Amino acid sequence: MQIKRLEDFIKNMPEDVRGIIPKARYLYLELGKRSFYDPEYKYFMYGEAEENLAYIHKPYSNPNIIICTTLAKQYKQLLDLAKIPNSIMSDGGEHCFNNFIDEDGLEHETDLTQDLKNIQFGCSTNYFSIDTLEPEELRKIDVNLGYINDKIGYSNEHWHIIRDAIQTDKLSPKQRLELIFANLHRIGDPQKPRHYRII
Repeated sequence: MQIKRLEDFIKNMPEDVRGIIPKARYLYLELGKRSFYDPEYKYFMYGEAEENLAYIHKPYSNPNIIICTTLAKQYKQLLDLAKIPNSIMSDGGEHCFNNFIDEDGLEHETDLTQDLKNIQFGCSTNYFSIDTLEPEELRKIDVNLGYINDKIGYSNEHWHIIRDAIQTDKLSPKQRLELIFANLHRIGDPQKPRHYRII
């Protein structure tokens, strides 16, 4: 799918995606697949007024190198284009995220910046309607959208297999490393820039 402007996300949305939550989820996943947190901002330019302005007014581009304020604004624009009531929220500090309201008037909190790495690795997300949607309901939506399927599921559901396999005493350190590299494609593309949180 060719995406050059935010309007292209709406144009490319499948016709069978109906209802506010599935539409908001589709836009969340598609924007997340194409957006990358700029580590230079966090580590080199954080708090510099001129750089903040450059990011706040930065339009969508592909690849979409962003910070939270940019991404929250872009997601809001997509929700506006889809005619979904929404707003940008702040945690009281520098971080921005989004809320949207479904047909029943229920408000759903989302934080796409925090979910970028999850989406790009095909994992379950941690910040999309976490307090308002049951995991099984979200899984059903993700299957319908083609993000996952009934047979494979989210990639983080399979990581334990690789973890357990490399812990066996039967493998040498070299074999363990080879096993990790042979299965790296199952847990994401290591060549894409991402925002990693060091814990």
